[in-house]
Amino acid sequence: MFRNPYAPDFFPFFSCFMVFMIIVFVADAILRGIALWRAARANQVPWFIALMVLNTMGILPIIYLSFFAEKPLYKTNSKQTTKKPARRKSR
Repeated sequence: MFRNPYAPDFFPFFSCFMVFMIIVFVADAILRGIALWRAARANQVPWFIALMVLNTMGILPIIYLSFFAEKPLYKTNSKQTTKKPARRKSR
C-alpha cells in the first residue's frame, strides 16, 4: 500500500477528535432541548430565538439554564391526607 512520507498519520488524532465531537454534539442537543423547553414554557421569545439560532456548543444553554431560566415550582402539601376506601358491609 502506498504511503505518503510527507503526510503524518492523523488517524489517532482524528478518531479522538470525532469521539469528542460526538460527546459535545449529544450534550449540546440535550442542553438545547431543555433550555428551549423552559424558554417556551416561560414565554421568553427572545431567549427561545437566540437558543434556536445561535450555535455555541452548549455555552448559551448553560448560561440560560443557570441564570435566566425561571426555576420550576414544586408544590408540596405536607398536610395532604389520603382517605381509605370505605369498606363494604358483608351480609
